[in-house]
Amino acid sequence: MPDPFMDNLGFFFCDTARRAPDDIAVVDLWGGRRREFSFVELDRRADRIAGFFQARGARPGERIALLVGNRSEYIESFFGLMRAGLVSVPLNPKQAEANLEFMLRDSGASGLIVDPEVCPLGLDIADRLELRHRVILSDQVPGDFWLPYDRVIDGSTPALVPSISPDGIAFQPYTAGSTGKPKGVRLRHEGMLWSIRSTEEKWPTSPSEVGLVCVPLFHKNAMRGTVKPNLFAGARTVLMPRYEPREFLRALAEERATYCGGVPAIFSMILQHEDLIATLDFSALKLLVIGSAVVPTELVRNLNRV
Repeated sequence: MPDPFMDNLGFFFCDTARRAPDDIAVVDLWGGRRREFSFVELDRRADRIAGFFQARGARPGERIALLVGNRSEYIESFFGLMRAGLVSVPLNPKQAEANLEFMLRDSGASGLIVDPEVCPLGLDIADRLELRHRVILSDQVPGDFWLPYDRVIDGSTPALVPSISPDGIAFQPYTAGSTGKPKGVRLRHEGMLWSIRSTEEKWPTSPSEVGLVCVPLFHKNAMRGTVKPNLFAGARTVLMPRYEPREFLRALAEERATYCGGVPAIFSMILQHEDLIATLDFSALKLLVIGSAVVPTELVRNLNRV
């Protein structure tokens, strides 16, 4: 029989929360304010998400979609849903309304966690589809069927019955739809855990690392490149709400980031701001990881120069 604590991706950083409960797991820069969440806080909040959906009658295997920006609530929801055996469906908030509605229908989602600041379209779609579970990251609740996220966290008990989806699926992202309709990709707990554990065995992440995330959390570059390794190893993750070259450079310096990953365009753009680069302290920075597209040799040369 599967062991939900060992075989469920949602619980993969529980050992870190027990080993280093007060260490900072996530620094959230959303909305122009700085919030810190320790590993034990993040663990408890994920438990509360799981407990809330179980108390509402959500059954293992049900799909719950996420239309949330780069903030701590994304991470705690993404993994918290899995803890209840639910399947997270992370969606791109910038997709067209027709595509979003298609993906919600195609996945068979029974619920949605939405931040109206990044995707106001999500509200109408959820109402139109009459989703049973509707959670909003706002104090402005648009109707009786919606619950504010803070009330979910504050009003739910962390008690839950750990479970795994019957088909072993952890989460179901969608392709961009460049070759037709977007396609759901069913990713299993087993494969995701193997990837994390084997990578950390061969190339371990130090707990002293500070990774800066400036690319969307619904993309593999952010989650697999920084968030998952850092949560597993006890390192710190800093979340930027969005990419802007000068804010990115300031965050790299001020948060004492040791590494950052991203697509080539991100690093090409910072080369236009050498005036700011010259004024900042990047002495903590050890590594830039560039991928998800062709990396020009000239870009690497110019980055080494500055």
